[in-house]
Amino acid sequence: MIVKTPSRYAAAALAAVSLLIGWETACHRRPAATHSPAPAATAARPPASSGEAVAVSLPDKLRALADAANRVPEAQHDAAWATLIQSFPPTDIPQLLKALAPATDDASVLLRQLLLRRWAAADPAAAAAWAAGFADPAVQLESLQQVALVWSQSNLSLAIQWAQQLPDGSRQTVCLALAYEAARTDPQTALTLAMDLPANAARADLVAHATAQWATGDPAAAAAWAVQITDPALREQVVSAIATEWGGNDPAAAANLALNSLSAGKAQNNAVVGIVQRWAQNDPAAAAQWATAFPSGDLQSAALENVIKPWALRDSQTAGAWLNTLAAGPVKDAAVADYATALAPTAPALATEWAASIAQDALRERELADVITNWLARDTTTARNWIAQSALSPAEKNQFLGSTGQ
Repeated sequence: MIVKTPSRYAAAALAAVSLLIGWETACHRRPAATHSPAPAATAARPPASSGEAVAVSLPDKLRALADAANRVPEAQHDAAWATLIQSFPPTDIPQLLKALAPATDDASVLLRQLLLRRWAAADPAAAAAWAAGFADPAVQLESLQQVALVWSQSNLSLAIQWAQQLPDGSRQTVCLALAYEAARTDPQTALTLAMDLPANAARADLVAHATAQWATGDPAAAAAWAVQITDPALREQVVSAIATEWGGNDPAAAANLALNSLSAGKAQNNAVVGIVQRWAQNDPAAAAQWATAFPSGDLQSAALENVIKPWALRDSQTAGAWLNTLAAGPVKDAAVADYATALAPTAPALATEWAASIAQDALRERELADVITNWLARDTTTARNWIAQSALSPAEKNQFLGSTGQ
């Protein structure tokens, strides 16, 4: 896992840099027994205050860099830190890492990670060998991941070959990290790597992520691969991810994939609704027409609702014209109810007219009651006057105005 350099650690890390460089320089210039401090104590020393003097043995160039980095605004700490890390020759890094090995404070952990990444960029095989020999299992795994991610940027193939030779305990974690890195530019390689890992939730998430990345460039190929997955749960997760991604470019194809390749249920409903919502933003008529074409039920109702309501709010006239093209029946009644519900807060009179046009008695009564009751609560006088002059039946007028009809 890559650890972002937190600004709040910058001062502490810079202090650790200064101390370690001073220690390393002293080791080169003077007898170790006289001037070399204990590594653990050096790494764990509290952060230096802004006024603390830098060790005399610190080379002038690096002392100047450290002082400058401490003086820059907080927003520039990361850049200053990167500059300072680049000042270390790769050949000196093993000795510094050895000194940092026992330390667990935030500054030392951060410094160890960044030094190891710098070494891995220059000599990944050597850095990998050092990381693999770390005694602490948790730090060893973290170090192996740091090396793997850096190595993958220069030679992904070699990084994968190396990772696959690691012991099982670390191999799975490192290969997972490499696969996520590969998914950005080579999702098919990421999937090949992923399918060799043990079947678990982490692998399922990786496969879904990599196929979604693949779908950004070639959704049809990604879908063709995904529908061949033999594990039903994994197949559902992956197909859903592809359909959602595909929906941004070809919502009709994506919606058909979700409808035809996902089992009826929550995953299918979520995928279809998500696609239809994006589709409706650009072509609501096409999205609505598609939703009316598949079997009636909860999925169709949810899809239509997610097209009609936002469409009514954006362009009620065009949406109303489209509703008038539908043949009378349950689908039209449901769409009209969604339309009336969307218009009720801002255009209650128009919403009431549409609600009154619903053919199904139970649905019409329910929708009229919702629209008119809310209208009466917000603007009683206007609502009562409109109802009195409307084409509602006498029974409906009595329901909302009272038995006198006034």
